[in-house]
Amino acid sequence: MNKQHSIDIYKIWLGLAAFMIIIAGVKAAHSIVVLFLLSVFIATASAPAVFWLEKLKIPRIIAFFIVLSTVVIVLFGFGYILSTSVDSFLAKTPQYQAKIIEIIDYMSYLLGKVGIEISESHLENMLDPSNFLGFAGSFLTALTAILSNSFIILLGTTFLLFEISNFKEKLVMIHQNDETENTYFETFGQKINRYLAIKTVISFVTAVIITSGLSILGIDFALLLGLIVFLFNFIPSFGSILAAIPAVLVALVGVDGESVFWVILLYLSVNVLIGNIIEPRIMGKNLGLSVVVVFFSLIFWGWVLGPVGMFLAVPLTMTIKLALDSHSSTESIAILLGTGESKRDFKTISSYSNKNWHSTNEDEIIQILDSNSKDGLDTNEVGKRHQRYGKNILTVKKTKGPLFRFMIQFHQALVYILLAATAVKIYLDDWVAAGVILAVVILNAIIGFVQENKALSALSALSSALVTKSTVLRSGEKKQIDSRDLVPGDIVLLQSGDKVPADIRLLSSRELQIDESALTGESLPVSKLNSILQDDTLLADRSNMLYSSTLVTYGTGLGVVVKTGDSTEIGRISELISSAEVLATPLTQKIAKFSHVLLFAILGLATITFFIGLMHGDSWESLFMSAVALSVAMIPEGLPAVLTITLAIGVSRMAKRNAIIRNLPAVETLGSTTVICSDKTGTLTRNEMTVQHLWAGAENFEVSGIGYAPEGSFTQNKENFELTTKSHLVELLQAGLLCNDAVLKQKGEAWVIEGDPTEGAMLVSAHKANLHESDIFEQMPRLDTIPFESQHQYMATLHEDKRTKEHVVYVKGSVESILQRCDVVLGSNGATTALNHSQIEDKVKEMAEQGLRVLAFARLLLPSDINDIDHEHIAKGLQFIGLQAMIDPPREEAVKAIAACHAAGIDVKMITGDHAITAAAIAQQIGINHEESSTKVFTGRELEKLSDDALIDAAKQASVFARVTPEQKLRLVEALQANGDVVAMTGDGVNDAPAVRKANIGVAMGITGTEVAKEAADMVLTDDNFATIESAIEEGRGVFDNLTKFLTWILPTNAGQGLVIMAAVILAEPLPVLPVQALWINMTTAVLLGLALAFEPREPGIMQRPPRAPGTAILSGELIFRIILVGLLLLVGSFGLFEWALQQGASEAEARTIAVNVFAVGQSFYLLNCRSLRFSMFKLGVFSNPWIWIGIAAMAVAQLAFTYLPIMNTMFQTAPIGLNDWLHIFAVGFIIYLVVAVEKMIRQRFGQNN
Repeated sequence: MNKQHSIDIYKIWLGLAAFMIIIAGVKAAHSIVVLFLLSVFIATASAPAVFWLEKLKIPRIIAFFIVLSTVVIVLFGFGYILSTSVDSFLAKTPQYQAKIIEIIDYMSYLLGKVGIEISESHLENMLDPSNFLGFAGSFLTALTAILSNSFIILLGTTFLLFEISNFKEKLVMIHQNDETENTYFETFGQKINRYLAIKTVISFVTAVIITSGLSILGIDFALLLGLIVFLFNFIPSFGSILAAIPAVLVALVGVDGESVFWVILLYLSVNVLIGNIIEPRIMGKNLGLSVVVVFFSLIFWGWVLGPVGMFLAVPLTMTIKLALDSHSSTESIAILLGTGESKRDFKTISSYSNKNWHSTNEDEIIQILDSNSKDGLDTNEVGKRHQRYGKNILTVKKTKGPLFRFMIQFHQALVYILLAATAVKIYLDDWVAAGVILAVVILNAIIGFVQENKALSALSALSSALVTKSTVLRSGEKKQIDSRDLVPGDIVLLQSGDKVPADIRLLSSRELQIDESALTGESLPVSKLNSILQDDTLLADRSNMLYSSTLVTYGTGLGVVVKTGDSTEIGRISELISSAEVLATPLTQKIAKFSHVLLFAILGLATITFFIGLMHGDSWESLFMSAVALSVAMIPEGLPAVLTITLAIGVSRMAKRNAIIRNLPAVETLGSTTVICSDKTGTLTRNEMTVQHLWAGAENFEVSGIGYAPEGSFTQNKENFELTTKSHLVELLQAGLLCNDAVLKQKGEAWVIEGDPTEGAMLVSAHKANLHESDIFEQMPRLDTIPFESQHQYMATLHEDKRTKEHVVYVKGSVESILQRCDVVLGSNGATTALNHSQIEDKVKEMAEQGLRVLAFARLLLPSDINDIDHEHIAKGLQFIGLQAMIDPPREEAVKAIAACHAAGIDVKMITGDHAITAAAIAQQIGINHEESSTKVFTGRELEKLSDDALIDAAKQASVFARVTPEQKLRLVEALQANGDVVAMTGDGVNDAPAVRKANIGVAMGITGTEVAKEAADMVLTDDNFATIESAIEEGRGVFDNLTKFLTWILPTNAGQGLVIMAAVILAEPLPVLPVQALWINMTTAVLLGLALAFEPREPGIMQRPPRAPGTAILSGELIFRIILVGLLLLVGSFGLFEWALQQGASEAEARTIAVNVFAVGQSFYLLNCRSLRFSMFKLGVFSNPWIWIGIAAMAVAQLAFTYLPIMNTMFQTAPIGLNDWLHIFAVGFIIYLVVAVEKMIRQRFGQNN
């Protein structure tokens, strides 16, 4: 035995001794320990409720008191029920004396028959009523003592709940390993909470069934026996047996023998069904404890802590087991007892998270990762690394369950008001009104839930993106494995078409090209090679790194895995998506603020009304009814439903214009947008490289047409010419076609490129000159190829010219690599002349400044006996043919849309991962830069150096940002929001997702966009067109206009009804409108009339207005004036006609019917005013919205039924009225229309004069 092993044994024995001392101390002071443990478990079970309430935006202090109040009610309620039940039991003991004597005599007789003699005193002691409860007696005695110390439990629970974070930190301090502490305590919390929750529900259900059964059988103390079942159910395996004993004894003493049989059968049936079938299925493997462990834990903790210890046995044993599971078995005891140290290596991939792999040489990387570039990892090492690093998958954030998502729909101030009104109506036994209000609330919640339930998790899409197959070297053999089984140090082989499965440092490559557009925004494939780079090299420029979820488009490569799962770049972006806070929309913020103001206003007016009535000596009951009537009258019950439906109509309209809304409030947010941050590739541009300029024979040429469609013509100085007269241009186009591996195909009406987009552009330009592969390759078949390699920067192909029998090499590549190999240039007359380097370099510079990507072309004539080529053949002596310059062209419709956005006061910014020169050129072509913006292009490297304040200024002034990382995109969005802007962010790649999620309105591309970007977005463009955003903004502004119109229309009615009731109380008159009548008006008008405004078309000039400032109120000063004006008109009209009717001898029911119809007719006339907040109905077109007239007609039918149908008269306390009454009612409505029309006309003229 070595020395180290002896020390470990010594520590374990020392730990065991310390453990025994602790147990002895706990047993000696078990009463205090039990109180402490109960506090801990109550706090642990209650903490999730506190956190859940906090997520509902309830302050922690309020959430804490809500949960604590619940705990107090449960504790003291349970104690009260238990004590009264026990008292009831003890009070009835004298009644059992006669029965006890009979049982003693009968048992003595039976036992004597079988030869067993037991003294009567012994039998009396056994059947003493005080011992009926068996084990339950001592348990209840202990529990009673604990409940008597409820104050101490509450004190401990209070402290732990209020300091839950600090409590966790203290526990973490005694945990040995900092790498696993969070996982340990999260697992502990989840298991304990789940156990307590499931066990409580099951115990409660079991107790209710047992109590009901015992009551039916006529067993005394059924409630007490049910409580015993509830408590004993927390004791696994043996609790149900212990709980049955007192019930059988009580049945034996209290009733006949047949009932004893049924009691036993009841307990047996319930425990078999619930305890052995239902509970194990629900609980599953939650305990993770064997029956043997449970048995001994019950005995052990019962011995240490007394009877209550059996109740705490399972949670305590689970806690110890979780602690043991977090360490290796040979060391767990010593670690748990604090006498040992963990030998387990918990080093994770995060240890290397800050390592600059791109600036580390190959040998050092292999050494750090303890790998082998030739053989890879062996099987045993892979197993160890799986334990250390886990699977190569992304952690998916747990989404809220459907119940939570449904309940959160009720977390609105207006809904709370409606629920309060419902409670009041139920209290007053007004079930009709309560049912109507509740139905409205539930309907609104269902609509919101259905809309929200359509969204899936963005992180799930990211996780599924990683499930691919990979080719690796394991133990010297090439194997195909699931990419989720990769570990750091694995050697991976990649070829064209593969998806990169993890972050990989390249060790070797051959013509390797990677499509990183989804990660960096770079539209062209990037060449990769093994080299050592500088530490500060940007991610988009790290040519020796391959990143997870990018695509291999060409070549092959060998690399070593350096990061997996959450540690990869895509994992880091996943974390950014999770951490990006989703902002409340302007609409939800304004509605919430409006609801709070309305709530306090209604409560204030109701209180004032109540006290004024008291001063008049009115009864409490009548004043309470008046306050309720005022509250119901002034609450816009239809607002939540109309709000949701109006947004849903906006969603439908936007879908017809190629914009799919995933988040309902985003409809209105679009109308508030002040800044659009757009990606370049595919959104502002076509994502189809197109040759636009050519240079051959010292002549400039232009080619028309955009995209991959082979449609266009060639011009020189904007003049057409015959291609047959320009043989040097034809030679240039032919070189681009022959030295090319791309394929042009037509799919339906669209043309697509298979292969490199740059080669596709050259192929299309050749097709525009009527040069086709089938013809050219037949004349000049390919003999050999030198593929493109990053270190050489060119591609070469050898061809046989069947017409001349010569062999020709065509070479294309970077201008620098081609020029240094050329001696002469092909002239316009077909002859060669000396090469003028400066002339070509100046032309290349001129093209590059326009954002064009320039490729050079050359040729070399070889003897006909050479059938293969290498780099030496083309090292020098080439003939320079010319240049082809290309660009990803802007969308024509994007140019118009940007101009429209500027006219609407919306700033457009380009945020791209592409190069600065290219971004600046595109920005100039599409008109992003305007008078107030800076022409400077900020790069990611410059943004990285800016402070937050400096970034806010840069984001405000500049319009173009290039070579930016995902974090920088996120910072730019935050900077604009800090400046008070409402930001719309477009994106299609994984790199865009965090910023898209953070923006006020995230916009993803439906065709080219990744699933990640779509799931992070609020809106998806089905046509990938920037112009669609402009259309969506137009619709969003229309939606907000219609919501404002609805509020301007509905609030005067609510205000008028409230003022009418206040006036009646002040003047000591009968109420002109009863609560149920106010509810009728609010609901019917909102549905039949108010919804018609949601279909109102957009007003003229809606996109010529500036965006609404985010801080502006939902109602402007002029609209508030109009609400007050109409409210007063309705007050005077309804209250005046009500008093007039009473003076004419009408009954109160008739007068109230007149008053209610004033509101209905007045709202119908006022609805015509509210079709536009600025213009006359006649300017909009009287019948431009037919729903208005349909709604008015439906409202007329409803009011006639309300007035004349007997059942409605009974339900709403109304009465039929005469024709003369209707004339007065319509006169009030017409006056309201005229007054508002004149007010609008005066305001419009006054505004124009100003």
